[in-house]
Amino acid sequence: MTHTATQSAVIQNLTDLTPAQRQVVQALAAGSSVTSAAAAAGVTRATIYNWRKSIPAFQSAIDQASLEYADSCRDHIHDLRAKALHGLSQFLDNPSTPPALRLKVIQMILGNSVSPPPTDQTQPSTETAPEPHLVPRGAPCPCGSGVKFKRCCGKSAPPVLNP
Repeated sequence: MTHTATQSAVIQNLTDLTPAQRQVVQALAAGSSVTSAAAAAGVTRATIYNWRKSIPAFQSAIDQASLEYADSCRDHIHDLRAKALHGLSQFLDNPSTPPALRLKVIQMILGNSVSPPPTDQTQPSTETAPEPHLVPRGAPCPCGSGVKFKRCCGKSAPPVLNP
């Protein structure tokens, strides 16, 4: 179906609707939520949902409005992407941009697939040892006594909120 045929189908669908229904369809086509479209038309959200279930022309117009809104959002995102790429290109081509900042931008663009320059390997590792596994107080004691941990080895242990 061509775009003009689609537009004529939507126009036909809108002529079959009441003024309040047309107002809802136009609000939804502009990106409004169902709540705000209902408020603008002076109806409740439940009324809109009932119209969608019981009036095929209204449902069709809503579906078409949703498609048109999605298309306009995609077009807008495409335009913004082009502007962003142009801005990043200018930023990278600017000789006054510090090299470290250029590297960060390049990493961002490439999805951090570029690793940072190697650091001095003589520095000690800053990795920390993993925390020991904490036993919930209501669990059986790991010593094998068959008693709850809180009554056996965990008498002095603090409670664990999220094991």
